Amino acid sequence: ESQSTSKAVPHSGSATTLPSPVTSIWSEAAYLPSQVELGNALPASSNVHPCNRHSPCSPVSSLDRGATPLHALESDEPELNPRFQCRHCDAIFAAKFNLNKHVRALHERKRPHQCEECGAAFQQKDHLNCHRKSVHEKLKPYECEVCGKKFGWSGVLKKHIRIVHEKERPFPCYVCGHAFRQKAHLEKHVTTIHEKRRPFLCYQCGSAFGRKDVLVRHARTMHPEEASPTQEQVE
Repeated sequence: ESQSTSKAVPHSGSATTLPSPVTSIWSEAAYLPSQVELGNALPASSNVHPCNRHSPCSPVSSLDRGATPLHALESDEPELNPRFQCRHCDAIFAAKFNLNKHVRALHERKRPHQCEECGAAFQQKDHLNCHRKSVHEKLKPYECEVCGKKFGWSGVLKKHIRIVHEKERPFPCYVCGHAFRQKAHLEKHVTTIHEKRRPFLCYQCGSAFGRKDVLVRHARTMHPEEASPTQEQVE
């Protein structure tokens, strides 16, 4: 079946004719691959994408990263609106590359990149490289501009700034509303305060505790004769 050399985007009002063949306009986006099939896309040399669907709607510059492809993805025509849905969950992606990356990381739990020195495995090669530099080479190139603390990972620095300096508490308790810096702290709060779970048991006296550090402190204070506190976690 022959293909036409141009295609019109079905916006309301006058249509915009887009040239073929496919030209990637997502190559500058750091989070997307350099080639993405969108059916028909504006060439990199195009400066504006006239739109008559939204009113008022000014032309969208193709130099605005992500603006034009997102505009194209809002099209009502299926072939100009690609969707790749994960078969394991409800996640939807515009690029199959990102879908495959999502499946490998979250559902298949694959970690093909292994450190030769310690055996730690990672999902992505750049994570392995960061691990080598920060853990084995002791390099910490990311410095906090507020307090001067250095980190081996840029993501850890960003998290440090949000939690320590911006006082972000992104994990609120659904029962009492108390918010926490980390998800693990929220989970401990729910299990110990609201569910009244005491999974850590002292062998010496049978006392049960909601947190392991409290059990250790109890053992050192109440049973100092023991070389190391005997403890177990009750399922």
